[in-house]
Amino acid sequence: MGFARPDQHTLIFGCDICPEFIAAHDSGPPNFAECWSAAAARGWLLQKPIGYQWEHYCPVCAKLPEKDRIPRTK
Repeated sequence: MGFARPDQHTLIFGCDICPEFIAAHDSGPPNFAECWSAAAARGWLLQKPIGYQWEHYCPVCAKLPEKDRIPRTK
């Protein structure tokens, strides 16, 4: 899934492997960096390998060996 903004007050990060997601809500437009920092503190992994698209992993899938994660796309 990656990243979604269904409305002006919500950010959703979804795992690229499983259906797990985490949502951040605010009374105004959420700050992406603050929301991602809070998700990372809960074990979420966001990475951008050079030459590939962003990858988003929940705490469980982030622990998988690199070879078991989704194929990288450019």
